[in-house]
Amino acid sequence: MKITFIEPTPSPNSMMLHLDETLESGIRRTYTLDNERSAPPWIKQLLHIPGVKSVFHTLDFIALDRKGNADWPSILGAVQEIFGQEGLATGLKENGDDLPFGEAQVFVQYFRNIPMQIRVKSGNQEERIALSERFTKAISAVGTSTLIKERKLKEYGVRYGQLANIARDVEQELEAAFPQERLDKVVTQAIAHGASEEDFVEQRRKLTDEEIEAAMQDEDWRVRYAALDALEPTERHIPLLRQALHDPKMQIRRLVVVYLGDLRTPEAMELLYEAMRDETPAVRRTAGDTLSDIGDAAATPVMMESLKDSSKIVRWRAARFLYEVGTEEARPALEEASNDPEFEVSLQARMALERIESGEEAAGTVWQQMAKRNHS
Repeated sequence: MKITFIEPTPSPNSMMLHLDETLESGIRRTYTLDNERSAPPWIKQLLHIPGVKSVFHTLDFIALDRKGNADWPSILGAVQEIFGQEGLATGLKENGDDLPFGEAQVFVQYFRNIPMQIRVKSGNQEERIALSERFTKAISAVGTSTLIKERKLKEYGVRYGQLANIARDVEQELEAAFPQERLDKVVTQAIAHGASEEDFVEQRRKLTDEEIEAAMQDEDWRVRYAALDALEPTERHIPLLRQALHDPKMQIRRLVVVYLGDLRTPEAMELLYEAMRDETPAVRRTAGDTLSDIGDAAATPVMMESLKDSSKIVRWRAARFLYEVGTEEARPALEEASNDPEFEVSLQARMALERIESGEEAAGTVWQQMAKRNHS
């Protein structure tokens, strides 16, 4: 048996290995170290590669799942040694043209809460851009010799699309979140902080609900975004979030989805279901990710519906959700999705079907599994 091609999937923790031999139709098997005794010798070898979590085998391919902190180059190097195929071509494109299907991690570098640089990473690819001149001037105004020491790289979340486009979207958000008035106040506070050994914490004035509601009526989306960014959402803000979920600016709708995921109330869940029908794929995918993190099976009907979404990144998330928490009711929708024209979507649907048909209980999302482990 030989590998014909290696390619990535929408999940950063899964890789597809196409084979030159085919299993009989309908055979789908998932192997881990717990059931390796039933695995063919070559799959046993794969399972013992450091960092490999599981192997899913069906038809003429396998899906290799890695542990979160494992390194793909090391794993794939070991895979090619097992098959005696060192130097095999992969679908990991150097120029990142395939990134819209995958996900990218965003980081922002700060100095005393003044944003300096945006970094967007996906696999081995990275896009970096500096913030505008007014941020550079703000940092220069603080003028401390501890700049390099005090720089901090903070996670800004997961996004989807071309790295350069993601970086520009995040740049717009930071420009909006830091109007000049706020930036000037941060500079004043940073200068007053001096050479203190304590970490700098921005003292940000809390806006009243009335101020936020008034700002959300402003014609300038940056004013609306800054107000929403300053919000500390609670249940009483549901009416405001419901209205903002229909804002014409994508960045605002996406931020609303993040807040709804923090609230997790019945009303918030209903709005997340509504967000799964947003006009922009990025908002729908963020809502799908949020529902997956929550892991409530009550979202099954909307995820079944999303298996027919026009965006493949949304369809893949829906199939993944049903793999994690789906039950028998999802079988018809998954059977249809198993014929999805996008290979990665059909694979995830087939993996979900295999779990349901085998009678295996849903393990839950990654977060639920971690919680179970921590309480066991």
